[in-house]
Amino acid sequence: MQRYTPPVLIDEIQYATELLPYIKISVDKSQRYGDFWLTGSQVFRLMKDVSESLAGRVGIVNLLGLSSSEINGVPSVPFTTDSHRLIKRIDEVPKQSLNEIYARIFKGSMPTMYANRDLDWET
Repeated sequence: MQRYTPPVLIDEIQYATELLPYIKISVDKSQRYGDFWLTGSQVFRLMKDVSESLAGRVGIVNLLGLSSSEINGVPSVPFTTDSHRLIKRIDEVPKQSLNEIYARIFKGSMPTMYANRDLDWET
């Protein structure tokens, strides 16, 4: 922990949970917010370990997958039931066939699926 100067980003922290006590010591010593940024993709195990090890010292942000607007490169707007805005939105969003909608559902929303066009998402 002494090798790196904060802020430090630790990706996939669930594979290095033994670091959590050392992060706690560093946070308690420095009393600064944002010195450590932890990411993980195994939410349940990670959250249990983080919440027990860093109680009162951590803020948790759950990130969702990409939205259809992000995937299609269309500006995102909050949902509304206003019929005039919905009709206007029809012209802004690309039309999709039923097969395209099902392909989108099966492909999912994880950024890697869209960043790497050569990735075989069915595998």
